[in-house]
Amino acid sequence: MPTVFIVDDHQDTAEALAVFLESNGFTAEFYTDFKSAEDRIVRDHPGILLTDYYMFGSDISTQEFIDRIRAHFPRLKIVILSGDPLKNIDAGLMGADFLAKPIDLERLEKLCAEHCVQQ
Repeated sequence: MPTVFIVDDHQDTAEALAVFLESNGFTAEFYTDFKSAEDRIVRDHPGILLTDYYMFGSDISTQEFIDRIRAHFPRLKIVILSGDPLKNIDAGLMGADFLAKPIDLERLEKLCAEHCVQQ
């Protein structure tokens, strides 16, 4: 099964999502910075990418990260996670889906199931 990649600068959040997904049968990896995530993602075609919108301390924007990933995988499903509901608009402009924090785990599981099978 393709991997769910999770990128969030809060390690506890990223790890909790990975544990949840793994307990539901998915393979998941989490990263706390864009650089590490990008290096790994380009080596292994992900099933879906979940990324936090606000990545404090990052030297690139979420938009730039998504653009870099899309250069390798133009059809990859990307979901932006944020506690700011207005980021839904930004996610749409970036060609990504949006999940508000706190995350609806049922919806997350459904998205991952749909996109990790369609390889």
